[in-house]
Amino acid sequence: MTVVCETELVEIDRRRLVFSVRVYDAKGDVGSGTHERFVVDSQRFMEKAELKTF
Repeated sequence: MTVVCETELVEIDRRRLVFSVRVYDAKGDVGSGTHERFVVDSQRFMEKAELKTF
């Protein structure tokens, strides 16, 4: 059976992104929820991470 996942970006708050997620198959809904991500400046992140090395 094919399972489909649909996502929609529903909110942008500076670096914070919120997605609505829905998963379903031929029999109906499997699950749904929200997913939150943050946009990270990779260079700045790596600089901070390198300072934490032992």
